[in-house]
Amino acid sequence: MHFFPGYFTDSRCSHPLYNPAELEENDAIGVRRAAQRHLQAELGIPGEQISPEDIVFMTIYHHKAKSDRIWGQHDICYLLLVRKNVTVNLDPSEKKSILYLSQEELRELLERGPGAKSKSPPG
Repeated sequence: MHFFPGYFTDSRCSHPLYNPAELEENDAIGVRRAAQRHLQAELGIPGEQISPEDIVFMTIYHHKAKSDRIWGQHDICYLLLVRKNVTVNLDPSEKKSILYLSQEELRELLERGPGAKSKSPPG
């Protein structure tokens, strides 16, 4: 189910599975393992290109947002960061496109405020 079609959102979430490897809390290793799995499943990034050790745990935050329809999201989220050159092979049923932003471009997007659409890349 796509809650926000046509909008750029976070690159990937973790959504751990109910298994010991992804539920392990020490140093957020479980959610980092789950994020690695999701990066491969939805962005097509081969698992050997990003290890859980490449994924940096930043913080936990509360996210609540309504969609254009009756649906929305209400989550406790882990903010994870990866900075690495990787091969991306998008799953078209999950993602229409991706966009890399410089710090300045990201700052400009955030200044436009909630609900602001980012322009899709040309092509």
